[in-house]
Amino acid sequence: MAFRALREEVEEQIELLDGKPGLNKEERRVRDKLKEALNVSEEFIGKEIKDIEKELE
Repeated sequence: MAFRALREEVEEQIELLDGKPGLNKEERRVRDKLKEALNVSEEFIGKEIKDIEKELE
């Protein structure tokens, strides 16, 4: 699934930021926004999948 590949890439970028000692304020903000965007996207896609599955029943 395309979302899985996107999630893996974003998680890799987050890990790079998390592994960097002494993140500045902007880097922490970017890291937090990436995490938030990933979670919101996953929740939205999950809801869409459930809606589609209901319609197929």
